Amino acid sequence: MFQMMIRISMHKLIAFSIFATTLIGLSSCSQDDRPYEITVMVTVQDSIPVRNALVRMFAPVENTIVDEYASTNEFGEARFVFDNKVFLEVHAVKGSWRKCDGVEINRGPQTMMINLYPFRDPRRTCSQQQ
Repeated sequence: MFQMMIRISMHKLIAFSIFATTLIGLSSCSQDDRPYEITVMVTVQDSIPVRNALVRMFAPVENTIVDEYASTNEFGEARFVFDNKVFLEVHAVKGSWRKCDGVEINRGPQTMMINLYPFRDPRRTCSQQQ
């Protein structure tokens, strides 16, 4: 009788373990449906937010449809949302100050910091005609 109770308890334990493992496995396979979004924070002197800077995000290839512009808000932030994962060039400009960089946009919120530099400063990493 005692052995029979142990077998029943073992069967229940095994059944529960299989159920729990299956439930955990199914929940970890859920599709990530967060948008592809990025907030670009534009500063000068590595900390001062730049209001009304123009931020351009575009794919550096011919015949692309990705070419977005936004102005920074009072906190120096410009937000972009895309339909797909993309690798883009980022140009931020305010007067003669500018900075160029690249970024890969993934699912979920991302933040990118861009510090502007004056004309002829080699840290701009932009060609002179841009």
